[in-house]
This record gives sequence, C-alpha cells and structure tokens, in this order.
Amino acid sequence: MGNNKSKQTKKLHESRKQETGQDSDDDEDILEIDQQFENAEFLVDRSCSKCETLYGAELIPIKELSLDTLPDALRDTQVLDFILSQAKLVVKLENRCFASGWACVSEEQAIEYSSCPLQNCPVNEGHPHKAYGGITVYTNKHVVTSKAEAEKFKVSFFYDDENANSPPTDILSEATASSENLIAQPSCDGQNGAENFNNKSMERGTEVHTKGDCPNLLDKAKAVNDICDKTKTISSSTFADFEPASLNCTARGFYLKQVKDNKDLVAMETIYHDPRLFQIVAACSRQRLTAWASMPNALKKSLKDNVIVISHPHGRSKMVSVGKLICLEIMRVGEEHVRETRYSAATCLGSSGAPVLSGHYPYRPFTHSSKRPAGNFSLSY
Repeated sequence: MGNNKSKQTKKLHESRKQETGQDSDDDEDILEIDQQFENAEFLVDRSCSKCETLYGAELIPIKELSLDTLPDALRDTQVLDFILSQAKLVVKLENRCFASGWACVSEEQAIEYSSCPLQNCPVNEGHPHKAYGGITVYTNKHVVTSKAEAEKFKVSFFYDDENANSPPTDILSEATASSENLIAQPSCDGQNGAENFNNKSMERGTEVHTKGDCPNLLDKAKAVNDICDKTKTISSSTFADFEPASLNCTARGFYLKQVKDNKDLVAMETIYHDPRLFQIVAACSRQRLTAWASMPNALKKSLKDNVIVISHPHGRSKMVSVGKLICLEIMRVGEEHVRETRYSAATCLGSSGAPVLSGHYPYRPFTHSSKRPAGNFSLSY
C-alpha cells in the first residue's frame, strides 16, 4: 500500500509540523478529514503510515469481514448480517477531501424534479434534465458546513471494492421484487426545497420523528415489498430489470437540514439522476431493520458493550473496525449541553461521519466525529 504518494503525504505532515511547531496528532481533538489537500485527486492512492499498520488487522475491508474477524462476544451470523446490512448504507463523500456518511430514504417516495435543481450540474453537459430526491445522508457538521458546501460533494454508494461500485445482488433482487416505484412531486417549502423539520428527528434512539427510514420502514421490516403511498403520485416506472453495470450509484449534495449547535451531526439531502437508486436504498434500509428485529436479546445486549465503525478512511473502499464502548453520552467537559460518546474502534482520516453501531441506538447510529490521541479513543457527539 505504500509508495511515493505516502512519502509525499508524510512530507506534507512534517512540513505542517515545522510551520506550526507541533505535531497535529498531538491536538486535543483532531478532526478526521483531509482538509490539508486542495485537490482530492492527489489522494488517489490514499496511503498513510497509520493505515499501513491498521490495514487488515484493525481496519478490515468489508469484502473480508467474516465471523473469524469478529470478537468472541459478537461472533454470530445474525450480528454479522446486521453489520453487513448497515454497511450497504455507508457512503463515501468526496469534495476537496474525503469523509464518510450513511444514507436512508427521507421520503416515502422518490421526488422527481422536472429540471435538476443543482447549480452547474455536470450531468447532460449542463442542459436541462430530470433529477430525483428523497435520499438523506447523515454525516458531520464539520464535514459539510453549508448548502454551498453541500453541492460540491459527490456521494458514492456501494463503494465496497476498489474495482467496482454496484449494489450487492441480494439488494438488487429485493428491489426488483417491488414492481414499480411511485414518484412524487416535490412537496418541500422554501427556497430550493428547504423543509421545516422537527428537531426531535435529531435524537439518536428508537423514538425518532422523521419521514422515511426509521419510523415507517420499521413497521414494514418483514414486508419488504410494501411501498408507502401518502403523497400524490405523478408517474410510475417499471423496475423489473436491475443491471448493476448500468446503475448510476452516485449523488450530489443539495441542502442541509436537522442542524443543531450541540451536535457534530447534520443531515444532507441529495440529488441523484437514476431513480432506481431510491428503490435500492429503501430496500437496504428494510434489510437493516429486519436484521436488527430478528436478533435475539442476548446478542443485542452484547452489542451494548461494543461498537462497530464502518467508514471510507482516506476515500478507500469500505472498511470495518470493532472496539469497546468506553462511555455513553457523558457531558463534555467545559461545554454545557454537549454530550460525547467514547469508544476504542480504530479510525483514520476520512472516517468522519461514519456510522458507529451500538446496541444502545440500533435505528439511528452514532456518527463518528474525531479522535482524541491523548486518551487514545474515538469520539461521537
């Protein structure tokens, strides 16, 4: 994994150390995002000395995740199924840096825009074209800070392999089982589709109040072919044939919602150009909820002592790390109303925004925020 690029990365790190008089790894809170690079393509190799050590041991490629790679307390096929089902929803974010996030359907139907609302959209050489919405990505507030910043982000789904970018075959089969996808007109109020949101949807727990994934799909976890029908539909299209090679598994950021001052968490609404993506993400969400609902209580209890982080460190293909939960939502020192959760799972630059699975909040994972080297633990708040 190491080559000249990793040497250049080390050189930049040493240069910054000389300029600031300190090593960035000694910062009290190092935000895990590659902000020092102005051009993300410089990180095509995405090597770093830390990942060299962790790769294959503490950072496990998703394609290599198996029962043997899990600790004894979690070594069960149902736990593995739960992890893999959540992994399907993990996305890579790319702008001038790399970060991670996880997706869910935020509407009961895909939203169709007769004209793409993105400024300077690269699709169709800038000519008017249709676009779709209704998929939300959760990540860190320090990763995506504004609507203007959101539109610069490319969102890549199913980046599980360096040589491939397509949904798993089981998800294609499940999505195909729903013979048609109902598409609704945009029903958002405000400029560029900005909505009014209930702040309760930011709470991480089972009692969330948001459209789409968490409350509605939970009731339908066993009925994977159900399609909600609450809003006015304007058209339907057949989804009988899913060809992985023809799917456009990317989206662009659109606008931000559910922003709170005391959480490093934000929801980013996306725009995409292949309507089938909505159906596939919805199928992934149903599969995730089914995996948790079918798990015995004893296994759920074991998950309360452990965490699983699924991310794209340095923009690499999907990686999994497992660690211990150190403390759950304790008050952050010196900051009123800010709670932090600590855990020992390995992370690296680009892991920001990754879902942190725990038995405490199975339906809304924690969102990985940063690393505190002084205590050698990772943080979500």
